[in-house]
Amino acid sequence: MFPAYTLLEVLVVIGILLAVTMFVFPISLNQVNENKAKNASSNLTSLIFNIQQDAYARKNNQSQGVVFQSGSIIIYQGESLATAVSQETIEVPDDIYISSINLTNEANEINFGAGNFKPNNYGSVNISESGSTYQITINSEGLIYYHEV
Repeated sequence: MFPAYTLLEVLVVIGILLAVTMFVFPISLNQVNENKAKNASSNLTSLIFNIQQDAYARKNNQSQGVVFQSGSIIIYQGESLATAVSQETIEVPDDIYISSINLTNEANEINFGAGNFKPNNYGSVNISESGSTYQITINSEGLIYYHEV
C-alpha cells in the first residue's frame, strides 16, 4: 500500500494555513496602503523640485508654480495661477488626500520666480491615505522634503 494522509490531517493543515493567512493579510494590506501615501509624497516632492529647477533655469522665461487642491494639483507657468501663460491639472488618485495646506499668506499656491530657487510662499502640505500621513515641507530657502507624521 501507498502511505496516505487522513482527512483529519489534511483539514488541520488547511486550518493552520488559513489562520496564518488571517494574521498576515491585514499586515500586508496596511503596508501596501502606507506605500501608496509614501509614493504619492515622493512623487509630489519630485514634481515641486522639477518646477523649482525649471524656474531657476528660466524655462520659457517664465516663473513656475504649483497650486494644491484637495483632489488635484495644478502646475503652471507665470507669476500666479490667475495670470498663468499655461497650466496643467494633475488629478490625485481617489484614495489619496491632500490636506492641511499650511502655506504663508494663507495661500494654496507656491511660485518660484524665474531664475530663483526661493518660493514666494512656503510651509507644508499633508498627503494622506487611510492611516498613513506624510508631510511635504517647502522652507523659505526652497528646500523641499517629506516625512511621515
